[in-house]
Amino acid sequence: MESTSSQSNTGNQKEDATTGVVVIEFYSADEVPYGVLSNFYIATITMNNKVFKSVEHFYQSQKFMDQEYKEIIRTSKTPYQAKLLGCQQIDVHTNLKWRLDLNKIIEAFSPLAKMRPCWEEIKEDIMYEGLKAKFTQRKDLGQLLKSTKEKQLVEASPYDSYWGIGRNKRGRNRLGCLLMKLRKDLFPVSN
Repeated sequence: MESTSSQSNTGNQKEDATTGVVVIEFYSADEVPYGVLSNFYIATITMNNKVFKSVEHFYQSQKFMDQEYKEIIRTSKTPYQAKLLGCQQIDVHTNLKWRLDLNKIIEAFSPLAKMRPCWEEIKEDIMYEGLKAKFTQRKDLGQLLKSTKEKQLVEASPYDSYWGIGRNKRGRNRLGCLLMKLRKDLFPVSN
């Protein structure tokens, strides 16, 4: 996706030089104003009578059938820790206490915490559920999503070519696509 370098004062908005479509890129949860679109943005949601600190906490916990492991993910301190637990990523080259503690949890649960067998088929539906909760339970965030109007939303992660655009900027951008679908579902454009 080629884009001009023109930045507006409303965040990471760029106009695609080829199509003229205005693109909003987001990645880090602390970017103003569009960091709220990130799953790592702390915005508590309630799903099935449980409170989750972020959509990332909800999404990662839903991967597993083991209730105890789901609860560990749900109550993890940060969205990043929830992701590491959900992906069961062990880091053997660390001396950080919090990471060593996480490694122990992952090692203890990895034989028990099996991923849902149909995860690949339902993961986008689960993500959509979490996003819908976030943007309907938090009206201020819903209004920000609405304010993006017809702009293309792009999760500009250089590390994720499924949910984002990846390093080569040719990723699937599924998070951006689900946010645009949600925007259309919640705020249909009237003719």
